Amino acid sequence: MTVSTSKGKRWTVGDVVRRAYQVAGVLEASQTPTGADRRLGRELLEDVLDALATEGVFARAAEFYNLTLTSGTPGYTLPSYVIDVQDAGVYIAAGEDVSAASAELPVTLVSQEQWQLLGTKAVEGPPTRMYAHRTGDSVVLYLWPTPDEAGTLRIRYQREMADADSDGVTLDLEVFWHQYVVQALAMQVAEAKSMPADKVMRLEGRAARLLRRARGAANETASAMIAVRHATGWRYR
Repeated sequence: MTVSTSKGKRWTVGDVVRRAYQVAGVLEASQTPTGADRRLGRELLEDVLDALATEGVFARAAEFYNLTLTSGTPGYTLPSYVIDVQDAGVYIAAGEDVSAASAELPVTLVSQEQWQLLGTKAVEGPPTRMYAHRTGDSVVLYLWPTPDEAGTLRIRYQREMADADSDGVTLDLEVFWHQYVVQALAMQVAEAKSMPADKVMRLEGRAARLLRRARGAANETASAMIAVRHATGWRYR
């Protein structure tokens, strides 16, 4: 037998919706959803994908963004697809090559309370602190001190998944997510179609198990550095 030459087949939104209706028991294997059922499937799939943002920051959803600063401006509205800012950023002075700067200064991400308790907000200079304000439709990033030149701030952010708004587009996820997404969507479809409660519960249980497996594979693979501390007789001397 000949092994297939293709690898990592990507499922389209239409494929996922069809499989979910079949797994939910709403349709037979030879049937496909049409009209209103396809629209419902895509809408429920959007809910499944949006909920993944609450499961942590996966490697695929974390990206870098170079924010061009303006002298005298402390606040910057980030693109609408930014969910939140992650970890520390770095400041690159004006005139430096952002891809190969001679120096990058760390900019610490602080909480709302820490930002509130900072000293005078009128001070200007290279920023050393940043606060991501998330109460509006878009994240607004505030810097302290206020930039005194048109430098660049490189941040790492969590982005939204691409929309499932058409049957022909593929999922914005790695292939190991396919089983989870189908099971989670099948559970939503079964509930929407008033399938028996035990069917819905079985689908929910399978989806939860598959989520744990996919979530582990989706995290960054770089090893973490562990620091071990222990008390000694010299601790208080």
